[in-house]
This record gives sequence, structure tokens and C-alpha cells, in this order.
Amino acid sequence: MFPVIVAFSVAITLLVILSALTASCSPQDTVPVTADSTPPGGIPGDGTFVVGTDIRPGKYRTPGAADYFDTDNCYWARLTDTSGDLAAVTASGNTGGPVTVTILPTDHAFETSGCRPWAPVKTP
Repeated sequence: MFPVIVAFSVAITLLVILSALTASCSPQDTVPVTADSTPPGGIPGDGTFVVGTDIRPGKYRTPGAADYFDTDNCYWARLTDTSGDLAAVTASGNTGGPVTVTILPTDHAFETSGCRPWAPVKTP
């Protein structure tokens, strides 16, 4: 019986400490934990990003598929709009390895899913 009481007391103590630590943090203090950080001027690996608002036109490169998926699939698409219609896709691809994409100023948006973050490619 004594080991059960000690284990219960230790568990309660840990919960109290954890509560105190997390209560002192505001949402602004937290940093999301990701396998890869998005480089400055880059594009996160998942989402739909409007050109000129969320991202700049230009050439971007990703090392490929993110580690958190069970498949080796990195999907990307350049879009004329964000309707979700297949007709809005002007160019797209699926890859497991590195890929470079040029996002044009005339593109409305860029969609990416299952990819590691995209880094801007410096052109000479």
C-alpha cells in the first residue's frame, strides 16, 4: 500500500509543477515545435499561400517530403485562385525528393502539402 501512496503523491506533485510552469506562459511565449524550421522568406510545408500577401513570387526549393507523414509524398501546386477547383491548378507535382518551383507574379496562390519548408533560391 505504501508504494502506491508514494507513487500517487509523486504524480500529484508533478502535475502541480507542470500546471505552475504552463500557467506562467502566454501564447506569445510558446514556440511551435517542428521537424524543420521555415527559413526567413520561406514557405511552411503545408498550406495555401496567396502570392503578394503571404508569400513573394520567386524561386523556392524544398528538400522533399516531410518526415511526419508515412508516405514519401510532397505535393505542390501553383494556382489561379483558391476555389479548390482542378481548373485553378496551372502547375503541380508530387515528389519524395528535392524540388524547385518558380512562383510567378501572375500566380494567385501556392499550395503545398506534406513537404518540408520551402526556402527562397537566390538568383545571381
